[in-house]
Amino acid sequence: LETLNKIVFFIAFFDWAGNAIGTLSFLWATVVLLGGFCSQLSRKDFWFATVMVFTEGSRCVTRSIDQENFALTFHDSSVSLFVLLESRRAVIYLISAPVGQT
Repeated sequence: LETLNKIVFFIAFFDWAGNAIGTLSFLWATVVLLGGFCSQLSRKDFWFATVMVFTEGSRCVTRSIDQENFALTFHDSSVSLFVLLESRRAVIYLISAPVGQT
């Protein structure tokens, strides 16, 4: 039983680490491409960053579509992403994204 717990712990840790690295690479590539730094990149580096953004973005969307129901609702100051799991429990991911306040 202890060996099984260690195996599950290592699998969970590596899953968490992989998600963290994927998220960081997605953020870095997005900042580079949308932040105006793409003009300073070589052609090869630009395409690597572009592939990273689309690969990680498609992974996030694929995970959301795998759920039973998927709805995207917009509010004044944030975007709320509601995902209803197969077990009928609602999980709410709130992505705080300020909308242009003038």
